[in-house]
Amino acid sequence: MVRQDVRCFPTSSAGRLFDAAAAVLGFTREITYEGQAAIRLEQLARAGDSDEPYDMALSLADPRPPTPDPFVLDPVPLIAQLVHDRLNGVDLSTIARRFHATLAQWFAALAERLLDEEHLSCVALSGGVFQNALLLDFIADRLAPRAELLINETVPVNDGGIALGQAVLAIHA
Repeated sequence: MVRQDVRCFPTSSAGRLFDAAAAVLGFTREITYEGQAAIRLEQLARAGDSDEPYDMALSLADPRPPTPDPFVLDPVPLIAQLVHDRLNGVDLSTIARRFHATLAQWFAALAERLLDEEHLSCVALSGGVFQNALLLDFIADRLAPRAELLINETVPVNDGGIALGQAVLAIHA
C-alpha cells in the first residue's frame, strides 16, 4: 500500500509514530481508547536499559516536491531500524526506550534550530504526545540547560487544549 500510495495520508501527529512503533513491537490488539498504544509503548520503554538514540542522520527536509519543508521529519529510517532490531531479537523494552530517545533527539534538535534561527529563549512543548512523561523527560534533559521550557499545567496538552485555544480565538475574532 505504501509503494502504491494507497490510503497513505501525511500527518503532523507524533502520535502516529507511537502507533507505528507499538505495532512493530507487537501491540496489535484493538485500540479501545485514545493513546492506548502509545501508553503501552511508554510502559515498555520504562523497563528498557538504553537511553541511547538510534544512530541515524537527522533528516529535517521533506523530500517530496514541489516545496520541501525544512521542518518535516522523515520517520522511515527510524521505523526500519525498529523492524531490524525486532527481527534480530533485541529486547522489546530496549527498542521502545531507544525509540523514545530518538524522538527526543529529533524534537530537541528541531527546537534548538528554531531557538538559534529565531533568537528565542523558550520552547513550548504541547500536544497529546507530551502526556508521555518519559519523552518529556528526555527532551527536558536536552533543552532545559539552553531554554526555558513551557509545559501545560492547567490546560490539557491534548485535544482539550486545542479546543480551548480554538474557543479563545473564536471569541477574539
